[in-house]
Amino acid sequence: MACHHYIEANPVPARMVPRAEDHIWSSHGRNALGKPDTLIGEHECYRALGDTGEARQAAYRQGFEGGLTPEVIDTLRDATQRGWVPGRDSFRRQIESALGRRVGPPVSGRPRKTREEDAALLLSQADLI
Repeated sequence: MACHHYIEANPVPARMVPRAEDHIWSSHGRNALGKPDTLIGEHECYRALGDTGEARQAAYRQGFEGGLTPEVIDTLRDATQRGWVPGRDSFRRQIESALGRRVGPPVSGRPRKTREEDAALLLSQADLI
């Protein structure tokens, strides 16, 4: 949902529109206010916000009002720029399985060597002595 809110809120700080629901391509009007839009369907996370359309819209508006923390915004921007998927490990594993590639943030440092590689390196260094 944080990603959803980030996308919908972006036109406001970019000074494209005064309110998120005013942006022509935003789903905010549909999700927060119930404005009809045949292009937008309710995804699983949105449906989990409440049992009725009104309850989902109220919960969505409430979540949107608090805004996103600078840490969440930085994480989403970093993920977008670097091509990794933010979220829980279980979610990331699902995406990796579907795409057949790694989608997590990069791991710092060199990859660890196997015991066989360590042994081969020691043998090659012994030959130099």
